[in-house]
Amino acid sequence: MSSDERQEAIWDIILQRKFETVPNIADELGVCTRTIYGDVTKMRKKYPIEPISGKYGGVYLVHKPHNAAMHLTPLQEITLQELIFSQPMEIQQVLQSILDAFARKHI
Repeated sequence: MSSDERQEAIWDIILQRKFETVPNIADELGVCTRTIYGDVTKMRKKYPIEPISGKYGGVYLVHKPHNAAMHLTPLQEITLQELIFSQPMEIQQVLQSILDAFARKHI
């Protein structure tokens, strides 16, 4: 997993849970806590998260903006892509619009 992919995974975790401890995130992603702390430091410039140290420390979602980007998971993207061509044209257009709106923009 690249650092960009890991940071997306961290963001997804924090966005869904609003808070998570660094050891739990590290365990879930199969990396050390130092890696997560480094990622979170970089992510603070881009995402509304805040690391908190101490007994009740972890990574918090500072606020959830109304226009927060919601994305499909990779499995959801692949599933929709596979379903598109087996559907009538009208349904294809709906599925494609969902992909266009919610799929991660791959550069």
